[in-house]
Amino acid sequence: MDLGLRDKVAMVTGASRGLGHAMARALAQEGARLSICARGAEGLKAAASELTALGYDVFAEPADITDSAQARRWVENTVKHYGGVDILVNNAGGARHGTLAELSEAAWRESFDANFFSAIGLARISRPKSKGAAAVRSSTSARSMDAKWVGRSPTTPPRRR
Repeated sequence: MDLGLRDKVAMVTGASRGLGHAMARALAQEGARLSICARGAEGLKAAASELTALGYDVFAEPADITDSAQARRWVENTVKHYGGVDILVNNAGGARHGTLAELSEAAWRESFDANFFSAIGLARISRPKSKGAAAVRSSTSARSMDAKWVGRSPTTPPRRR
């Protein structure tokens, strides 16, 4: 399938494994040039090596995108390497484990920083560097919560949709 992504620059967060790695690989298969980041340098290096061995054009930089200085550095280095940005995939983040009552306010704030504010910040940083319109795709994981926190008794079955 030709999605018209040949030579487009795609930035993918959380690309060292899982869904982020799969999305990066799919974009590369469509001809996109990749800029990938993840917090873990070793996992990112392995992912970049795998993608490069498959013949894909990959720029990889360790970055924690909840840190705006690291996010800005990654965008700026991507622009230096490729000349701009066409696609941004905000994949980093994830769910915190526990119920509403169990999770502390700090855990909720950390979750919002990772899943929401980092994606908004990265979109704001990368937009002026885009070569025309940038496509922004955000992805977050969710784990089903304990039914008790939404006001149902523990024995009430979940609603069917």
